[in-house]
Amino acid sequence: MNLTTPPPVEPLDPDYATDVRRDLVRRVRAKRRLPTWTPVLAAACGIAIIIAGGLFITRKDSLLSPADRPSIVQVPAAKSPTQSLDLGPASGNEASVAAVACLAEEAAAAKPNQYPEGSLDPATIQLKSARWIKGLGTPGRERELVQSFMTANSVWFLCVDGRAQSYEGVGDGATDDVVGSWSWANVGSPSMLRATFAFRTLAIVTKVELRVRGTEGASPWSVVSVADRGGYVTAVLPDARAQHAWAEVDIRGLDKTGKVLFEKTVG
Repeated sequence: MNLTTPPPVEPLDPDYATDVRRDLVRRVRAKRRLPTWTPVLAAACGIAIIIAGGLFITRKDSLLSPADRPSIVQVPAAKSPTQSLDLGPASGNEASVAAVACLAEEAAAAKPNQYPEGSLDPATIQLKSARWIKGLGTPGRERELVQSFMTANSVWFLCVDGRAQSYEGVGDGATDDVVGSWSWANVGSPSMLRATFAFRTLAIVTKVELRVRGTEGASPWSVVSVADRGGYVTAVLPDARAQHAWAEVDIRGLDKTGKVLFEKTVG
């Protein structure tokens, strides 16, 4: 896949372009890397691509007027069932191997002076959490390894199956109960929409939930437990019309009593 040449960009409606520009500004401020053509797309004011699991998805309804686009269903939160993705802790050996792989990948892609000296030394890895979650919408992978660790200079990493995750984007800053970065892509055959959310939370948040709503229904709430104030959650909606811009992603953070402390809709 060529990540150095920008893909073609289609014109978008002004409201959608504004939302994406704001999201890109937040991502540029984050420490994690972005493809080199991202600023080119932002300047074009017609973003049609979102990165998700190595796949690119494009907005397929960009030529439709707002009146012609299908309506996204509004399903009350209580009407969607819940499904826990937690599968339990990973072994120490599994976690160590994945942590070293995650750090090596980040080191290979890091920009000069992006990290303090010594921060990417695998000998300094201090594992904080490692657990398995169900692999939704990932053909051939029934589970995914989610872990966090620290290295020298107290640099904190969140990784999924040995790949570093960005966790800045959704939310307004350090005062939010949950901050994170979301993405989505159409996967599988027949197609289904897979949404993901990598996050950090305040200590009071014990669970994070995510669901997808499309034109013909909503997915269950996917629920994951927070460990080391971070995590990763996914949801899928097997709906042929659940395409980019024809769906919304709901995110919630809850405390140990089940009280909703944070909720956000993106899309």
